[in-house]
Amino acid sequence: MSNLFSDTPLWNMLNGASTIDEGVIWIETISQKQTRKFIVKLNTDQMRYDFINAEGVPLASIGGPYSPFTVREGNKAGPDSVDLYDTGEFHESFKVKNITKKSFDIVSDPIKDDGTNLLDEWGDEIEGLTFESIDALVVYLTPLYQQKLMRKLGV
Repeated sequence: MSNLFSDTPLWNMLNGASTIDEGVIWIETISQKQTRKFIVKLNTDQMRYDFINAEGVPLASIGGPYSPFTVREGNKAGPDSVDLYDTGEFHESFKVKNITKKSFDIVSDPIKDDGTNLLDEWGDEIEGLTFESIDALVVYLTPLYQQKLMRKLGV
């Protein structure tokens, strides 16, 4: 006796579900150019607009506040508005790398023209996402992941 559902869309979807690798879908989703750009924007916006690192610590409390000269000449809101954004070169260097089935890394080029390493001065936590940014990323990723999953299921 043959299966009542053989060669039906439901049968095909259930057979397809058994071969799905959610880690591969994760890699495909994170690897999309727009997704990587969104992740970088979340990271750099934390510094540029919230003045914090990935742990939520104000940058001014790590490396010190901006000098009066920097506030005045750099058009900064105040000494505690440390955003590590002068020419924009540092923020533009951020990239998403090492995407695996469970994680990814955010990396940058922290070496300034004068040889200063911003990671040494401000900590490794300037590369990474706060809990709030992770929440925003989940909201962003969920429909993308679901679309890829549905395609794999043939729906």
